[in-house]
Amino acid sequence: VLAGDAFADEVKRDILEAHQSGVQGAPFFVLNNKYGISGAQPYEYMLATLKKIQAEEGAQ
Repeated sequence: VLAGDAFADEVKRDILEAHQSGVQGAPFFVLNNKYGISGAQPYEYMLATLKKIQAEEGAQ
């Protein structure tokens, strides 16, 4: 996979989307197409964000 270019177009699209969204580093997580988490965050922060998303979706 790494030696070939089977996913080259998909990777280029992902990179373009990241730049357009203001992503400047890795790791960067996009959750629910709404929340961006930049950098290596503690487990507790990730869990709190996921719970927030879950609560919001439950309210809808």
